Amino acid sequence: MLAPPRNIVLRAFFVATGRYPTTWSRTVVVDVRDRVSVGGGWAKGCAVKLSGRTVPVKANRTIFIQNRGPSGRFTGWKTLWAARTNKNGAYSVSHTLACGSTYNLSTFIGHDASNLAGRSRTLYGIKTRKG
Repeated sequence: MLAPPRNIVLRAFFVATGRYPTTWSRTVVVDVRDRVSVGGGWAKGCAVKLSGRTVPVKANRTIFIQNRGPSGRFTGWKTLWAARTNKNGAYSVSHTLACGSTYNLSTFIGHDASNLAGRSRTLYGIKTRKG
């Protein structure tokens, strides 16, 4: 199984055997997405804490924390705030949101020279409340 850590170009060749000549496949570009995880998602008062990491490690990169509408009413992602990864590709951030609101949060990392953009799973139903 092939699991490249960055975008690559592949081409296979088959050595001649018997009556079949050596032949090459067409060139195929394999684009690899950054994986970004998200965890936590707990709310204390009106603050939400999220943490996660990137694979492969992406040091000092911006992670966008985004919100979406409820299931069945998706109209796109809205960026609420951003965080930066440390030298190990990890992030941990707390942010105060509107009290009494429910959020469906996901994290997003943009593309770079090695990988395509990536998105974490969505944490549905995070409710903020006073106290």
